[in-house]
Amino acid sequence: MELSAAQGPKDVAADLRKRFASLRRSTSFVDWRKQRALVKDLEILVSLLEV
Repeated sequence: MELSAAQGPKDVAADLRKRFASLRRSTSFVDWRKQRALVKDLEILVSLLEV
């Protein structure tokens, strides 16, 4: 994400689309131990959209 941010907004948007697509395709169960990491990742993605 940081590398694409240096290149421009189109690259950031493409990276966000890729990340959301991979999350959408995901079918695995989120274990309680990994729940915080997932929430943090989602919060970062949403914060990037708000800017």
